[in-house]
Amino acid sequence: MFKRIMLLVISLLVAPGLGLFAADFGTDKLLSGDQFKSIEAAMEYCGSATHAGEGCQILASLQMLHRVSLIALIVSLALPLTYLVIALVLARSRSLLAHGFPWLVRLVLAVLPVLLTAHGLLVWFGSWEMLQMGIIPGNVKLLLVLGGLGLTLLIAALSIVTSIRRMLEIEPLHVTGVQLEPQEMPALFARVLRIAAKLGSREPQRIILGIEPTAYVANVAVKLRGVGDLPVEETLYLPTSALRVLDEAELDALIGHELGHFRGADVDFSTRYAPAYRSLAIAAEAVQDESDAEEGGNSIALFPAIGLLSFMLYTITHIVNRIGRQREFAADRAALEVSTPRAVVSLLVKFSALAFHWQGFRNGFTHLLHQGVTRQNLSRDYLVRTRQFISAFSGEELRKGLIEAHTPHPLDTHPSLSQRAEAVGVDPAGIFSSGLAAILVDRPEPPGLAAIEERISQIDAEYYRHPAQRVMVSNDPELPNELKFTRAQKAG
Repeated sequence: MFKRIMLLVISLLVAPGLGLFAADFGTDKLLSGDQFKSIEAAMEYCGSATHAGEGCQILASLQMLHRVSLIALIVSLALPLTYLVIALVLARSRSLLAHGFPWLVRLVLAVLPVLLTAHGLLVWFGSWEMLQMGIIPGNVKLLLVLGGLGLTLLIAALSIVTSIRRMLEIEPLHVTGVQLEPQEMPALFARVLRIAAKLGSREPQRIILGIEPTAYVANVAVKLRGVGDLPVEETLYLPTSALRVLDEAELDALIGHELGHFRGADVDFSTRYAPAYRSLAIAAEAVQDESDAEEGGNSIALFPAIGLLSFMLYTITHIVNRIGRQREFAADRAALEVSTPRAVVSLLVKFSALAFHWQGFRNGFTHLLHQGVTRQNLSRDYLVRTRQFISAFSGEELRKGLIEAHTPHPLDTHPSLSQRAEAVGVDPAGIFSSGLAAILVDRPEPPGLAAIEERISQIDAEYYRHPAQRVMVSNDPELPNELKFTRAQKAG
């Protein structure tokens, strides 16, 4: 953290420091040549229209450079400090952070392009003044480098300005899945309503099933692939794999945990906070893209913007991680109201195993699509791959790999499995073996689940395949090599 702050401070000082040095050195040289005892005497002399000449014009220019450099220096240092202080104040209350952080981000995104523009102009004018004073040689290559540094800063400012609209838009949640109707899985709907009533929680307005191994509640617009935009409603997302591997108590714990977020202000927090955080990330991405496009020393000019945005993301991430842990622990306590501590931890063990190698499966399926092949039931395939993953490692290897795993979530962060198990008072060591072994055993398949999974698989293939490519549906019980798990593969 200290190194990060020092790098940020140094990068923010370069352009203003260059301007101050050029202004002060030039002023001292000018005063020495004209034998003035002080800047005040020179300014008084130049204040007379009778005596105003080229020297006075140069002095006025140098004084303007000094003032602009000093203002840029103060703003450069005050911006991250102000952000940090306000963020720490907002962090005292989840409600304050939810309502205040978006405005803080807007303030920073308004000031940052102005600051970058000022830095770019200071590089240009400071370099010109030093050239005029003979401090730097009139080398064409050097002048081109300095000019490029200033131009790079101006382009970065323009990139942020042109991205402002996209930054401040609330991005819909992109989901591959199906919106369930009550008649499709009445038992699941009845379970959700029963748990909501027991918790005194709001009921979700829609339930979406998908194959990605995560679960969450959200109150944002949803872009449902294969359907289109869905309006803002309180949504419960559940993975089909959960309905295949969780027992009754674990499924109650899962739904209880998610509905526990509806009981408090968690969903409102995520809805307000996540878009603001995304705005910062887009700004950082825009500046980083400019840096990647530049060659050699020109990319150095973007250090102030990259350092500032990285510092802001790093700071708010650590603040929100603490709040996120509190929220997840509270949701786990809600799960305990409808299930047991053992079921909560067993649920976490199973979910960790399911989520751990998901990206490898996704990548493999993409390669399979490129060969013109899709699968009839990706959810069932993923369960087969999960069993291969479990079988590929010893119990101790799995425990070490999963104990610090974090359950994935599209809007928030989660504490690790070990932290959550400790919070509910259960040692996960004794549950790992039984929880993972249960995944290897087929459970009764809920009525209608396979048909829903096949619909989702078709939607997924249609979305990710090349529009001009025809694909063949395979239902071979043997997984293709692209989808199999082996120890040689990286889980993520």
